[in-house]
Amino acid sequence: MHEYAILVHMNAMEPKAKVQRQASLRKLLAENRILSQDDVLSRMDALGFHVTQSSISRDFKELGVAKIDGRYMVPPANMGFSLGRFVVGLQAAGDNLCVVKTQSGWSVAVADALDHEEIPGVVGTVAGENTILIATTGAEVRPRLQEFLNIL
Repeated sequence: MHEYAILVHMNAMEPKAKVQRQASLRKLLAENRILSQDDVLSRMDALGFHVTQSSISRDFKELGVAKIDGRYMVPPANMGFSLGRFVVGLQAAGDNLCVVKTQSGWSVAVADALDHEEIPGVVGTVAGENTILIATTGAEVRPRLQEFLNIL
């Protein structure tokens, strides 16, 4: 097989490998108390996934992993998961700003979900431990945020 053909074959396999890797990562985090990314790397290596810290960081971002009480956790997927479960409330701070309060440790995961959703009118988010500041184009965006966050 020529070098080009090998690269094409490897690239064609990447999406499947990524899905398998992320499924294994999700299971690993659900079943274990993992406190560091180094621990994640060594456990993934033991499972046969030879990954780098940067690929784990990308996976964490895509899966919505949050560090809660010192432990990495991923919200359950495709099981009726709702952000509303972690959101305490939303309050306007003028026409172009909203503040979302979350349960402690969940603001980064909720802000990441908001960023990925690309809600029209949401300019950006800044997350702390339990607070998200959302910049918007105007007050008309608020109902869309409430709907997305399941806090009607």
